Amino acid sequence: MSMQKCPKCGELFSDTYRTCPFCEEEEAIAEGRHIKRRSGGRRMAQKDPSPVGPVLIIILILVACVLVYFFFGDSIREKMGFGSSSTPESSQVDDVTPQPPDIPEPDGSGAGSSSSGSSSGTVTMPEGGGSSSAAGGGGQTPMPSGTAITLSSEDFSFNAGESVKLTATGGTGKYTWSSDDDGIASVNASGIVTAISAGNCTITVTDGTSTATCVARVRKTPSSGGTTAPAQSLSLSSTDFTTSVGEKVTLKVNGTSDAVSWASKNSGIATVSGGVVTAVSSGTTTVTATVGGQTLECIVRVK
Repeated sequence: MSMQKCPKCGELFSDTYRTCPFCEEEEAIAEGRHIKRRSGGRRMAQKDPSPVGPVLIIILILVACVLVYFFFGDSIREKMGFGSSSTPESSQVDDVTPQPPDIPEPDGSGAGSSSSGSSSGTVTMPEGGGSSSAAGGGGQTPMPSGTAITLSSEDFSFNAGESVKLTATGGTGKYTWSSDDDGIASVNASGIVTAISAGNCTITVTDGTSTATCVARVRKTPSSGGTTAPAQSLSLSSTDFTTSVGEKVTLKVNGTSDAVSWASKNSGIATVSGGVVTAVSSGTTTVTATVGGQTLECIVRVK
């Protein structure tokens, strides 16, 4: 038995059939007849391809890719040179805006601190700086006080009735003068010391912060008569003093009423006339007083 192909419908059927059973079946169906099938005449039906198979294959491939990426993704990225996609902690920059420190509000207990204690009062600021309270000034640092005060002389001698002008430098420039014994020597607001009676006293100058002192020694009034006392009793009212350019200091010879001849060894630094020494420029010189054949010297320091 062999198979042959129908030239009309193209179906294969057994050679035991004289005619194509498939064509007969179609004709019978068309005419409404029923025919008896025989072996060897079954149609080999052609089926349309099903999409289920390819879809399942695609799903399996995707699942396999996901599993491979999940287990071997990091290794694959490293081998391909992409590195880690996460940013290292060291390269992360916190976007934090710095906040100013909290400054506590002053309470009521500090309101009066600017007027208490020895450091209270107003400190003079440099030019353009205004002034601020030395204590309790809202956190401002008080300005330092001025430099130390220096006097033109720290120790001098003169006679009752005579006057010597002291010059102060440094500090704030606002000076207050005082004597610890006005019965021996007094001092006015300009620093002029006047001898009252024999004895020693201390002259003090202060600007409220710095203080300087000078010892004033008042001798007994020499006896009158117009004669020169013995040489050993003659002395100058000051033998060493410091002054400033333009200042005048009066020197006197104690122990005589005779005429005194005055001279300056360097008139470019200081000149002298009638015992009045005038400071001309900075430096040190010596003023001499000659009387009765004796010469007395006084060192003058001009700042």
